[in-house]
Amino acid sequence: MSFGLALMMAASAQETTTRTLPAAMPRLIIQGGKSDITIRYDPELDNSEIVVTPTNWWEGCELSFSGDRREATMAFLEDDGASRGCATEIELSLAGRTDIEVWVEHGTVHVEDMPGELLVNMHSGRVTGTPAGESTIALRRGRVKLWDLTAPVDAAVKLGRIDLTYAESFAGTVAANVMVGQIVTRFPYGTWLDAAVSTGVGRQVHAIPSRATATTHLDAASRVGSIRVKAIVEAEEDVVLSAAE
Repeated sequence: MSFGLALMMAASAQETTTRTLPAAMPRLIIQGGKSDITIRYDPELDNSEIVVTPTNWWEGCELSFSGDRREATMAFLEDDGASRGCATEIELSLAGRTDIEVWVEHGTVHVEDMPGELLVNMHSGRVTGTPAGESTIALRRGRVKLWDLTAPVDAAVKLGRIDLTYAESFAGTVAANVMVGQIVTRFPYGTWLDAAVSTGVGRQVHAIPSRATATTHLDAASRVGSIRVKAIVEAEEDVVLSAAE
């Protein structure tokens, strides 16, 4: 049976479902209602694997897989196309670089050393972990907390908090926007930023020097709330920063 035919399956039972994916698959899309998703990268695996465990699964919920070696879609929906009543836990083990798109209503997404691009769009929830590739995240309500970052992040939360910590300096743009909430960004000491920071009602705290020619760009904005730009100082001795909190 070809991979494409193998994916064209659906499950309506409440049992755990496991699917094996090619390590070299370029893109995987996850769609549905509520889900807690964990994505781990393990280069010692021969193939990627996705394990789906229904947690709120009544008559009418369906789990479907479709696609081919270039792009696969996993969806958990009600039989009328709605997603409000179907919930799952998803564990995804990646053997190679795969871009992941998550389109769910509510839930959590946690990533560990994921090398591909990450796109998350949720109504409410939490996104955490250590993505190694570029990340684009949009939440109406919730929190984004990422660390050990080495690549660009574009995070937008209407109501909530964004917390980004970089492990090293890089060339690119960090974008963080909230309507109401708080933004905290951390960069290694010695990083220069080309920063554009804007707060409507709220406080700004900067501990990073700004230079228009810097290759690291920070675009941070909030309508109501605070923005903090911090330096990570690992040495124990006192270091003079451009501004102190």
